[in-house]
Amino acid sequence: MMYLSMLLLLGVALVVQASDPTRMAKFRTAYLYQDGDQTSCMAAIIDSRAAFITASCITLDDGKPDLTIKYKIHFSTTKNEEGPMISFTGDQVTFHPSYNPKTLENNIAIIQYDDDTTDGELNLFATKEFTGKTFVYNRRDYDIYENFWKSPQVFNQDSNDNDCESASPLFAANPDRYSCTSALTASFATEFCSIPYGVMYKQDTLENVLVSGIYSHSVDYGKNMCSDFTKVVSYYTLLWPYLGFAVNTLARGVSAFNATDRLTYTDTTMITMTAPTADQLQNTVVENGDLYPKQWVIEEAITNSASAVIGTQTASGDNSGDDDSVASSVESSSAGGGDSNSSSSDGLSQGQKIAIGVAVPASVIIITIGCIILYHIWKSKRQDKAWDPDAEASNLRTIALEMNTGEPYLMLPPYSQASGIPDSYVHHPLETDDKKVEI
Repeated sequence: MMYLSMLLLLGVALVVQASDPTRMAKFRTAYLYQDGDQTSCMAAIIDSRAAFITASCITLDDGKPDLTIKYKIHFSTTKNEEGPMISFTGDQVTFHPSYNPKTLENNIAIIQYDDDTTDGELNLFATKEFTGKTFVYNRRDYDIYENFWKSPQVFNQDSNDNDCESASPLFAANPDRYSCTSALTASFATEFCSIPYGVMYKQDTLENVLVSGIYSHSVDYGKNMCSDFTKVVSYYTLLWPYLGFAVNTLARGVSAFNATDRLTYTDTTMITMTAPTADQLQNTVVENGDLYPKQWVIEEAITNSASAVIGTQTASGDNSGDDDSVASSVESSSAGGGDSNSSSSDGLSQGQKIAIGVAVPASVIIITIGCIILYHIWKSKRQDKAWDPDAEASNLRTIALEMNTGEPYLMLPPYSQASGIPDSYVHHPLETDDKKVEI
Protein backbone atom coordinates (compact mmCIF):
# COMPACT_ATOMS: atom_id res chain seq x y z
CA MET A 1 0.00 0.00 0.00
CA MET A 2 1.27 3.44 -0.88
CA TYR A 3 1.38 5.76 2.14
CA LEU A 4 1.22 9.53 1.68
CA SER A 5 3.79 11.05 4.02
CA MET A 6 5.74 14.30 3.99
CA LEU A 7 7.89 16.26 6.36
CA LEU A 8 8.58 19.69 4.88
CA LEU A 9 10.27 22.37 6.90
CA LEU A 10 10.50 26.13 6.33
CA GLY A 11 6.80 26.63 5.82
CA VAL A 12 6.01 23.16 4.47
CA ALA A 13 3.59 20.94 6.33
CA LEU A 14 3.72 17.70 8.25
CA VAL A 15 1.69 14.57 7.51
CA VAL A 16 2.27 11.36 9.47
CA GLN A 17 0.99 7.85 8.94
CA ALA A 18 -0.93 5.55 11.27
CA SER A 19 -2.01 6.33 14.79
CA ASP A 20 0.32 4.60 17.21
CA PRO A 21 2.06 6.66 19.95
CA THR A 22 5.44 6.68 18.21
CA ARG A 23 4.08 8.17 15.01
CA MET A 24 1.69 10.51 16.81
CA ALA A 25 4.71 11.98 18.61
CA LYS A 26 5.70 13.48 15.26
CA PHE A 27 2.83 15.94 15.63
CA ARG A 28 3.76 19.05 17.54
CA THR A 29 1.27 20.00 20.19
CA ALA A 30 1.30 22.43 23.10
CA TYR A 31 0.00 23.03 26.62
CA LEU A 32 -1.44 26.26 27.97
CA TYR A 33 0.03 27.74 31.17
CA GLN A 34 -1.65 30.36 33.36
CA ASP A 35 0.44 32.35 35.83
CA GLY A 36 3.13 29.68 35.73
CA ASP A 37 0.81 26.70 36.29
CA GLN A 38 0.31 24.00 33.67
CA THR A 39 -3.34 23.58 32.68
CA SER A 40 -5.09 20.58 31.17
CA CYS A 41 -5.78 22.64 28.01
CA MET A 42 -3.97 21.65 24.83
CA ALA A 43 -3.60 23.72 21.67
CA ALA A 44 -3.92 22.74 18.01
CA ILE A 45 -0.98 24.51 16.41
CA ILE A 46 -1.70 26.37 13.16
CA ASP A 47 1.86 27.57 12.54
CA SER A 48 4.73 29.30 14.31
CA ARG A 49 2.54 32.32 15.10
CA ALA A 50 -0.91 31.00 16.02
CA ALA A 51 -2.91 28.09 17.43
CA PHE A 52 -6.49 27.08 18.14
CA ILE A 53 -7.35 26.89 21.84
CA THR A 54 -10.55 26.03 23.69
CA ALA A 55 -12.18 29.36 24.57
CA SER A 56 -13.29 28.23 28.03
CA CYS A 57 -9.62 27.68 28.92
CA ILE A 58 -9.10 31.46 28.90
CA THR A 59 -10.06 33.30 32.10
CA LEU A 60 -12.69 35.99 31.52
CA ASP A 61 -13.02 39.41 33.06
CA ASP A 62 -16.36 41.04 32.26
CA GLY A 63 -16.74 38.87 29.17
CA LYS A 64 -13.23 39.59 27.84
CA PRO A 65 -9.85 37.88 28.38
CA ASP A 66 -8.41 38.77 31.78
CA LEU A 67 -5.39 40.93 30.98
CA THR A 68 -3.84 40.33 34.41
CA ILE A 69 -3.24 36.65 33.64
CA LYS A 70 0.22 35.77 32.36
CA TYR A 71 -0.14 33.11 29.67
CA LYS A 72 2.44 30.83 28.13
CA ILE A 73 2.20 28.12 25.51
CA HIS A 74 4.61 25.21 25.87
CA PHE A 75 5.43 23.36 22.66
CA SER A 76 6.22 19.69 22.38
CA THR A 77 9.07 18.43 20.23
CA THR A 78 9.55 15.36 18.07
CA LYS A 79 12.00 14.19 20.72
CA ASN A 80 11.59 14.17 24.50
CA GLU A 81 13.41 17.39 25.36
CA GLU A 82 11.67 20.29 27.03
CA GLY A 83 10.75 22.36 23.97
CA PRO A 84 10.15 26.13 23.69
CA MET A 85 7.77 28.05 25.96
CA ILE A 86 6.34 31.28 24.51
CA SER A 87 4.58 34.02 26.48
CA PHE A 88 1.48 35.89 25.33
CA THR A 89 -1.16 38.11 26.91
CA GLY A 90 -4.94 38.19 26.96
CA ASP A 91 -5.09 40.82 24.23
CA GLN A 92 -3.49 38.26 21.90
CA VAL A 93 -6.54 35.99 22.29
CA THR A 94 -9.44 36.21 19.83
CA PHE A 95 -12.70 34.48 20.74
CA HIS A 96 -15.04 33.26 18.05
CA PRO A 97 -17.62 36.07 17.69
CA SER A 98 -20.47 33.65 18.49
CA TYR A 99 -18.80 32.00 21.50
CA ASN A 100 -21.32 31.46 24.31
CA PRO A 101 -19.56 30.73 27.64
CA LYS A 102 -22.83 29.49 29.17
CA THR A 103 -23.95 26.96 26.55
CA LEU A 104 -20.42 26.47 25.10
CA GLU A 105 -21.51 27.07 21.52
CA ASN A 106 -18.47 27.81 19.32
CA ASN A 107 -16.12 27.11 22.23
CA ILE A 108 -13.06 28.06 20.19
CA ALA A 109 -10.47 30.84 20.21
CA ILE A 110 -7.19 31.68 18.48
CA ILE A 111 -4.05 32.70 20.31
CA GLN A 112 -1.25 34.56 18.55
CA TYR A 113 2.39 34.53 19.57
CA ASP A 114 5.83 34.70 18.03
CA ASP A 115 7.68 31.39 18.06
CA ASP A 116 10.90 31.83 16.13
CA THR A 117 12.20 28.41 17.20
CA THR A 118 10.11 26.35 14.75
CA ASP A 119 11.13 28.25 11.61
CA GLY A 120 7.69 27.96 10.03
CA GLU A 121 6.95 24.29 10.72
CA LEU A 122 3.23 23.64 10.21
CA ASN A 123 0.51 21.10 10.91
CA LEU A 124 -2.10 20.24 8.30
CA PHE A 125 -5.80 20.61 9.14
CA ALA A 126 -8.48 18.35 7.71
CA THR A 127 -11.03 20.11 5.53
CA LYS A 128 -14.68 19.12 5.28
CA GLU A 129 -13.82 17.06 2.20
CA PHE A 130 -11.23 14.93 3.97
CA THR A 131 -12.41 11.33 3.85
CA GLY A 132 -10.95 10.24 7.16
CA LYS A 133 -13.41 8.23 9.24
CA THR A 134 -11.26 7.05 12.15
CA PHE A 135 -11.02 9.40 15.13
CA VAL A 136 -7.60 9.44 16.77
CA TYR A 137 -7.69 11.00 20.25
CA ASN A 138 -4.33 12.11 21.59
CA ARG A 139 -2.93 13.57 24.80
CA ARG A 140 0.78 14.03 25.27
CA ASP A 141 1.73 15.04 28.81
CA TYR A 142 4.75 17.06 29.79
CA ASP A 143 6.34 15.82 33.02
CA ILE A 144 6.95 19.04 34.96
CA TYR A 145 9.01 17.13 37.55
CA GLU A 146 11.41 15.34 35.21
CA ASN A 147 11.24 17.97 32.42
CA PHE A 148 10.48 15.86 29.38
CA TRP A 149 7.57 15.12 27.03
CA LYS A 150 6.07 11.71 27.70
CA SER A 151 4.94 9.29 25.03
CA PRO A 152 1.49 10.24 23.63
CA GLN A 153 -1.61 8.50 24.97
CA VAL A 154 -3.65 7.50 21.93
CA PHE A 155 -7.17 6.12 21.51
CA ASN A 156 -8.73 5.18 18.13
CA GLN A 157 -12.47 5.06 17.49
CA ASP A 158 -14.41 4.62 14.27
CA SER A 159 -17.63 6.41 15.23
CA ASN A 160 -19.25 8.56 17.89
CA ASP A 161 -20.62 6.89 21.02
CA ASN A 162 -24.32 6.11 21.21
CA ASP A 163 -24.75 8.33 24.29
CA CYS A 164 -23.47 11.50 22.58
CA GLU A 165 -26.85 12.91 21.56
CA SER A 166 -28.80 12.00 24.69
CA ALA A 167 -26.13 13.45 27.00
CA SER A 168 -25.82 16.85 25.31
CA PRO A 169 -28.55 19.06 23.78
CA LEU A 170 -25.72 21.07 22.18
CA PHE A 171 -24.44 18.00 20.35
CA ALA A 172 -28.00 17.05 19.38
CA ALA A 173 -28.38 20.44 17.70
CA ASN A 174 -24.92 20.24 16.03
CA PRO A 175 -24.03 16.60 15.39
CA ASP A 176 -21.74 17.51 12.47
CA ARG A 177 -19.70 19.97 14.57
CA TYR A 178 -18.32 17.50 17.12
CA SER A 179 -16.70 14.15 17.57
CA CYS A 180 -17.67 12.40 20.76
CA THR A 181 -16.33 9.57 22.93
CA SER A 182 -16.65 8.19 26.43
CA ALA A 183 -12.95 7.26 26.46
CA LEU A 184 -10.74 8.90 29.08
CA THR A 185 -7.06 8.64 29.85
CA ALA A 186 -4.95 8.93 33.00
CA SER A 187 -4.67 12.42 34.44
CA PHE A 188 -1.22 13.85 35.02
CA ALA A 189 -2.62 15.99 37.86
CA THR A 190 -3.50 13.08 40.17
CA GLU A 191 -3.58 9.31 40.14
CA PHE A 192 -7.15 9.39 41.48
CA CYS A 193 -8.66 10.92 38.35
CA SER A 194 -9.07 10.44 34.62
CA ILE A 195 -9.17 13.14 31.97
CA PRO A 196 -10.30 13.57 28.35
CA TYR A 197 -7.80 13.61 25.50
CA GLY A 198 -6.62 17.01 24.28
CA VAL A 199 -6.49 17.05 20.48
CA MET A 200 -8.37 14.89 17.96
CA TYR A 201 -7.04 13.77 14.57
CA LYS A 202 -8.69 11.96 11.66
CA GLN A 203 -7.21 9.07 9.72
CA ASP A 204 -8.22 7.96 6.24
CA THR A 205 -7.90 4.60 4.50
CA LEU A 206 -4.40 5.54 3.32
CA GLU A 207 -3.50 6.10 6.98
CA ASN A 208 -3.00 9.84 6.53
CA VAL A 209 -3.55 11.55 9.88
CA LEU A 210 -4.60 15.21 10.05
CA VAL A 211 -5.40 17.64 12.87
CA SER A 212 -9.19 17.68 13.08
CA GLY A 213 -10.50 18.72 16.51
CA ILE A 214 -9.81 20.03 19.99
CA TYR A 215 -11.39 19.12 23.35
CA SER A 216 -14.37 21.31 24.23
CA HIS A 217 -16.27 19.90 27.23
CA SER A 218 -17.59 16.79 28.95
CA VAL A 219 -20.94 15.71 30.36
CA ASP A 220 -20.45 13.84 33.62
CA TYR A 221 -23.27 11.72 35.03
CA GLY A 222 -21.60 11.81 38.45
CA LYS A 223 -19.85 14.75 40.07
CA ASN A 224 -16.34 14.48 38.69
CA MET A 225 -13.94 12.32 36.68
CA CYS A 226 -12.40 10.80 39.80
CA SER A 227 -14.92 8.04 40.50
CA ASP A 228 -15.20 4.53 39.12
CA PHE A 229 -18.98 4.83 39.36
CA THR A 230 -19.52 7.70 36.94
CA LYS A 231 -20.07 7.90 33.18
CA VAL A 232 -18.42 10.69 31.21
CA VAL A 233 -19.08 11.67 27.60
CA SER A 234 -16.55 14.09 26.08
CA TYR A 235 -17.01 16.36 23.07
CA TYR A 236 -14.32 17.61 20.67
CA THR A 237 -14.95 20.64 18.46
CA LEU A 238 -14.25 19.84 14.82
CA LEU A 239 -11.94 22.48 13.37
CA TRP A 240 -12.87 22.46 9.70
CA PRO A 241 -15.86 24.81 10.30
CA TYR A 242 -13.48 27.29 11.97
CA LEU A 243 -10.76 27.47 9.32
CA GLY A 244 -12.56 30.54 7.92
CA PHE A 245 -12.49 32.08 11.42
CA ALA A 246 -8.71 31.51 11.46
CA VAL A 247 -8.26 33.07 8.01
CA ASN A 248 -10.25 36.15 9.08
CA THR A 249 -8.39 36.49 12.37
CA LEU A 250 -4.88 35.94 11.05
CA ALA A 251 -5.35 37.60 7.64
CA ARG A 252 -3.52 34.72 5.99
CA GLY A 253 -4.24 31.23 4.73
CA VAL A 254 -4.15 28.02 6.78
CA SER A 255 -2.41 24.86 5.61
CA ALA A 256 -4.95 22.10 5.08
CA PHE A 257 -5.57 18.81 3.31
CA ASN A 258 -8.67 17.73 1.42
CA ALA A 259 -9.46 14.29 0.07
CA THR A 260 -6.30 14.07 -2.03
CA ASP A 261 -4.09 17.17 -1.86
CA ARG A 262 -2.38 19.66 0.39
CA LEU A 263 -3.69 23.20 0.00
CA THR A 264 -3.73 26.66 1.54
CA TYR A 265 -7.21 27.31 2.89
CA THR A 266 -8.28 30.90 2.21
CA ASP A 267 -12.08 30.78 2.41
CA THR A 268 -13.22 33.46 4.89
CA THR A 269 -16.73 32.07 5.37
CA MET A 270 -17.64 32.09 9.07
CA ILE A 271 -19.62 29.07 10.29
CA THR A 272 -21.43 29.04 13.63
CA MET A 273 -23.28 26.47 15.69
CA THR A 274 -27.00 26.17 16.27
CA ALA A 275 -28.23 26.99 19.76
CA PRO A 276 -29.51 23.99 21.74
CA THR A 277 -33.28 23.68 21.98
CA ALA A 278 -33.35 21.84 25.31
CA ASP A 279 -31.78 22.31 28.73
CA GLN A 280 -28.93 20.21 29.98
CA LEU A 281 -30.04 16.99 31.66
CA GLN A 282 -30.59 17.06 35.40
CA ASN A 283 -28.16 15.09 37.55
CA THR A 284 -25.33 15.79 35.10
CA VAL A 285 -22.35 18.12 35.31
CA VAL A 286 -20.85 19.90 32.31
CA GLU A 287 -17.09 20.17 32.79
CA ASN A 288 -14.90 22.36 30.63
CA GLY A 289 -11.87 24.62 30.65
CA ASP A 290 -8.87 23.78 32.81
CA LEU A 291 -9.75 20.56 34.66
CA TYR A 292 -6.60 20.32 36.79
CA PRO A 293 -7.59 22.70 39.66
CA LYS A 294 -10.75 20.72 40.39
CA GLN A 295 -8.81 17.46 40.33
CA TRP A 296 -6.19 18.85 42.71
CA VAL A 297 -8.98 19.75 45.16
CA ILE A 298 -10.43 16.25 44.84
CA GLU A 299 -7.02 14.68 45.48
CA GLU A 300 -6.60 16.79 48.61
CA ALA A 301 -10.14 15.94 49.74
CA ILE A 302 -9.52 12.21 49.27
CA THR A 303 -6.25 12.38 51.20
CA ASN A 304 -7.71 14.45 54.04
CA SER A 305 -10.87 12.35 54.18
CA ALA A 306 -8.85 9.14 54.47
CA SER A 307 -6.78 10.61 57.31
CA ALA A 308 -9.85 11.93 59.09
CA VAL A 309 -11.73 8.62 58.85
CA ILE A 310 -8.81 6.60 60.22
CA GLY A 311 -8.16 9.13 63.01
CA THR A 312 -11.75 9.64 64.18
CA GLN A 313 -13.67 6.46 63.41
CA THR A 314 -13.54 5.31 67.07
CA ALA A 315 -14.54 8.73 68.38
CA SER A 316 -17.64 9.34 66.25
CA GLY A 317 -19.85 7.26 64.02
CA ASP A 318 -21.26 10.22 62.03
CA ASN A 319 -19.02 11.87 59.44
CA SER A 320 -21.83 13.16 57.24
CA GLY A 321 -21.19 16.81 58.05
CA ASP A 322 -17.52 16.62 57.08
CA ASP A 323 -18.33 14.64 53.94
CA ASP A 324 -20.86 17.20 52.78
CA SER A 325 -18.34 20.00 53.22
CA VAL A 326 -15.72 18.01 51.29
CA ALA A 327 -18.17 17.43 48.43
CA SER A 328 -19.15 21.09 48.46
CA SER A 329 -15.54 22.25 48.27
CA VAL A 330 -14.93 19.93 45.33
CA GLU A 331 -18.01 21.15 43.44
CA SER A 332 -17.21 24.82 44.06
CA SER A 333 -13.88 24.41 42.26
CA SER A 334 -15.48 23.33 38.95
CA ALA A 335 -14.15 25.21 35.92
CA GLY A 336 -16.26 26.85 33.24
CA GLY A 337 -18.98 29.47 33.13
CA GLY A 338 -22.67 29.84 33.85
CA ASP A 339 -24.79 27.25 35.57
CA SER A 340 -23.53 24.37 33.47
CA ASN A 341 -21.52 23.06 36.40
CA SER A 342 -24.37 22.80 38.90
CA SER A 343 -26.08 19.50 39.60
CA SER A 344 -28.20 17.55 42.05
CA SER A 345 -28.06 13.83 42.53
CA ASP A 346 -29.67 11.16 44.68
CA GLY A 347 -27.83 8.79 46.97
CA LEU A 348 -24.54 9.19 48.78
CA SER A 349 -22.38 12.25 48.31
CA GLN A 350 -18.88 11.91 46.90
CA GLY A 351 -17.42 12.51 50.35
CA GLN A 352 -19.57 9.77 51.85
CA LYS A 353 -18.52 7.33 49.13
CA ILE A 354 -14.88 8.17 49.80
CA ALA A 355 -15.35 7.78 53.58
CA ILE A 356 -17.06 4.40 53.18
CA GLY A 357 -14.45 3.22 50.71
CA VAL A 358 -11.67 4.05 53.16
CA ALA A 359 -13.38 3.23 56.46
CA VAL A 360 -14.59 -0.30 55.64
CA PRO A 361 -11.26 -1.83 54.61
CA ALA A 362 -9.42 0.18 57.29
CA SER A 363 -11.80 -1.09 59.98
CA VAL A 364 -11.44 -4.69 58.83
CA ILE A 365 -7.65 -4.42 58.93
CA ILE A 366 -7.61 -2.77 62.38
CA ILE A 367 -10.05 -5.33 63.85
CA THR A 368 -8.07 -8.24 62.38
CA ILE A 369 -4.78 -6.93 63.77
CA GLY A 370 -6.40 -6.32 67.16
CA CYS A 371 -7.75 -9.88 67.30
CA ILE A 372 -4.34 -11.32 66.45
CA ILE A 373 -2.64 -9.25 69.17
CA LEU A 374 -5.25 -10.18 71.79
CA TYR A 375 -4.93 -13.85 70.87
CA HIS A 376 -1.16 -13.83 71.35
CA ILE A 377 -1.48 -11.97 74.67
CA TRP A 378 -4.05 -14.52 75.87
CA LYS A 379 -1.94 -17.41 74.71
CA SER A 380 1.21 -16.12 76.45
CA LYS A 381 -0.64 -15.54 79.75
CA ARG A 382 -2.34 -18.93 79.75
CA GLN A 383 0.58 -21.13 80.80
CA ASP A 384 -1.40 -23.67 82.87
CA LYS A 385 -4.69 -25.45 82.53
CA ALA A 386 -7.93 -24.74 84.34
CA TRP A 387 -7.99 -26.60 87.66
CA ASP A 388 -9.71 -29.93 87.39
CA PRO A 389 -9.84 -32.21 90.47
CA ASP A 390 -9.77 -35.25 88.21
CA ALA A 391 -6.54 -34.02 86.64
CA GLU A 392 -4.96 -32.61 89.79
CA ALA A 393 -1.86 -34.73 89.58
CA SER A 394 -1.21 -33.56 86.05
CA ASN A 395 -1.71 -29.94 87.08
CA LEU A 396 0.72 -30.25 89.97
CA ARG A 397 3.23 -31.80 87.64
CA THR A 398 2.88 -28.80 85.29
CA ILE A 399 3.48 -26.38 88.18
CA ALA A 400 6.56 -28.25 89.25
CA LEU A 401 7.99 -28.18 85.75
CA GLU A 402 7.37 -24.43 85.48
CA MET A 403 9.33 -23.95 88.71
CA ASN A 404 12.31 -25.68 87.05
CA THR A 405 12.14 -28.59 89.46
CA GLY A 406 12.31 -31.26 86.81
CA GLU A 407 10.19 -34.38 86.56
CA PRO A 408 8.62 -35.42 89.92
CA TYR A 409 9.30 -38.99 90.98
CA LEU A 410 6.01 -39.52 92.72
CA MET A 411 2.60 -38.95 91.20
CA LEU A 412 -0.29 -38.14 93.53
CA PRO A 413 -3.16 -40.61 93.75
CA PRO A 414 -6.45 -39.61 92.21
CA TYR A 415 -8.98 -37.77 94.30
CA SER A 416 -12.71 -38.30 94.47
CA GLN A 417 -15.41 -37.17 96.89
CA ALA A 418 -16.40 -40.77 97.57
CA SER A 419 -13.02 -41.90 98.82
CA GLY A 420 -12.22 -38.76 100.75
CA ILE A 421 -8.87 -36.94 100.85
CA PRO A 422 -5.91 -39.34 100.87
CA ASP A 423 -3.08 -38.71 103.32
CA SER A 424 -0.78 -37.88 100.46
CA TYR A 425 -2.84 -34.75 99.71
CA VAL A 426 -2.15 -33.34 103.16
CA HIS A 427 1.58 -33.14 102.69
CA HIS A 428 3.81 -34.73 100.14
CA PRO A 429 7.20 -33.61 98.81
CA LEU A 430 7.96 -33.82 95.10
CA GLU A 431 11.53 -34.96 94.69
CA THR A 432 13.83 -34.22 91.79
CA ASP A 433 17.43 -35.14 91.04
CA ASP A 434 18.97 -32.20 92.90
CA LYS A 435 16.33 -30.62 95.18
CA LYS A 436 12.90 -31.00 96.75
CA VAL A 437 9.91 -28.76 96.45
CA GLU A 438 7.01 -28.90 98.84
CA ILE A 439 3.50 -28.25 97.53
